[in-house]
Amino acid sequence: VEMPRTPTSSYPRMVENFVRHLEGDPAAEIVTPEQALTAVSIIDAIQRSAVSGREETITL
Repeated sequence: VEMPRTPTSSYPRMVENFVRHLEGDPAAEIVTPEQALTAVSIIDAIQRSAVSGREETITL
């Protein structure tokens, strides 16, 4: 079995990007806080809908 020389996991890239962001690299911001909040709101609505069996409305 031949193993890849470069990691296939995205975790090393995420850590590298996080460090670049902490160092002040503006290009390192992949997701804005607003985008993260929107994603969490959508996931929360999906979970509520799965429990209730009804459509959930969200305001973005």
